[in-house]
This record gives sequence, C-alpha cells and structure tokens, in this order.
Amino acid sequence: MRATRIRVVLLGVFFMGLGTGCSGVSLRPDGLPGPQACPANALDAMNTWGISPGDTAGILIDENKYGQAPFTLSDGPVEGSLMQALGALPAETLLYGHIWAGSGSTVAIRYYEIRFPRGGRYPFCGVVLNTDGDLDKRPGSPPGVGAIRDVFGVVQAVDAFR
Repeated sequence: MRATRIRVVLLGVFFMGLGTGCSGVSLRPDGLPGPQACPANALDAMNTWGISPGDTAGILIDENKYGQAPFTLSDGPVEGSLMQALGALPAETLLYGHIWAGSGSTVAIRYYEIRFPRGGRYPFCGVVLNTDGDLDKRPGSPPGVGAIRDVFGVVQAVDAFR
C-alpha cells in the first residue's frame, strides 16, 4: 500500500514537471530560476533561422495581457510575440516560455519555444529584457507577482540561461 502511494506521488510530480515546459530548472532562494543549459536542438534550430546568442528583437511580452493596466505578471506560462523580425523569424512569431516573479525585486522570463503564425514549432532559448535592460518590479509588488513598467520588451537569444 505504501509503495503504491509513493508511485502515485512520484507520477504526479513527474507529470506536473512536464506541464511547466521548464522541467529541470532549479530555483534560487528568491524564487527566480537558476542556471540552465540551452538544449543542443534549440541551438541548432536557432542557427537554422540565422539567430546567434546575443541577437535581440522587440516583443510583446505577454499576448494575453496586452492592454492590461497596470501590467502585472505572475509565476507561470507566458505567450509573447515578436514585434519585429529576429534572424529569419518574421514579426508575429509566437514565443512560449515561463515567468518567475519570485520574492525579490525583479521578474525573470525565459522563452523555450517559437511557433510560426502559419504553423510549425521549434525549440528556442531566449530571455526577456525591458527596453532599458531589466525587468524590475514596481514597488509594492507582492511575492509571486510583478508589476512591471511596460508590456513591450526585448527578447535576447542565449546559448545558456544564467
């Protein structure tokens, strides 16, 4: 009976990890993600599309919160979109990833996948920066929630998440 319960708990944890899209991410004490390697298949896909680590493009950080005021982000999945081309990726390419609002003064957003407007999914590694280079929370943001300055930002392609 005890072994069955343990299996059920382990399976539950396994399937919860699959749903996050970011399994294997260790969290720092402030709730933000720790270092993470960019998978080789993502680096290959980015190379195919003419994207090198350090390349940037303007984005709408979260398609589902466009027009929201104030602009707040919570821990969980995110769907953004390119506002301009990134390598051979056209504007309006969708970006899928995860938000960590943590308990500190900044928000972290990592994108792990791109989807073309007319179909096709590919792995990707990118981080979000605000237009001035950071994602600082506005004062008074509670833990796990980040009110940030703008719905628009910059995605930067990376070869590893630091």
